[in-house]
Amino acid sequence: LTRNWTRVLPTATLRYEISDAHTLYARFATGYRPGGFNTGIPADNPAAADLIPYNPENVYGGELGWKASLGGAWTANLALYYTRTKNVQAVTAASITNPQFILQNAGNDHIYGAELEVRGRIELGFGKLDLNAALAANDGSFEKGTTVLDDSGAPVDIAGLRVNRTRDLQATLGATLKVPLGSHVTASLGANMQTESGGFENAVNTRKLADFTLLDLT
Repeated sequence: LTRNWTRVLPTATLRYEISDAHTLYARFATGYRPGGFNTGIPADNPAAADLIPYNPENVYGGELGWKASLGGAWTANLALYYTRTKNVQAVTAASITNPQFILQNAGNDHIYGAELEVRGRIELGFGKLDLNAALAANDGSFEKGTTVLDDSGAPVDIAGLRVNRTRDLQATLGATLKVPLGSHVTASLGANMQTESGGFENAVNTRKLADFTLLDLT
């Protein structure tokens, strides 16, 4: 079975310059994730014909934002967004006797969130220190009529539950020091931290996402 999918994905953006240093914008965008086929579903499964194919999901979203130059080498970006997805491709189990992970069109959901990012540079005389920081949080819920198969393969109504993989907090901090050692040689030392917390791994909200903090040096 072969399907040819054609999609028109309209996008529109409006910008308003308050001054040379401050810009407001509003953006509307659409997108989609193509459909496909699950593999490995036993033919004796009564619902095999329905579980093998899954349809595309379609996304419609809006974003309001502010971009600013804070003087010198410092900039800031703030964004608020809302997206609605139709025919969400949710990860579920095939059946009680075959609990492998498959994709299933579950219904509709909506997600909203906010992101703030600040970047800057400090001149130290002997070198330059680049700094960046970002904070983000998002949430969302499945809408009425949304169902999936749980880990045991039983159908579950997930309307009103939190959309999986949304996070209470996502934060990053980074710093890179660059010091010229000669006409063609520069030494650099960098450190980055990333932390995330909150949310669920699965659509039925039975498995929490692990909180973590990562630190790396370069």
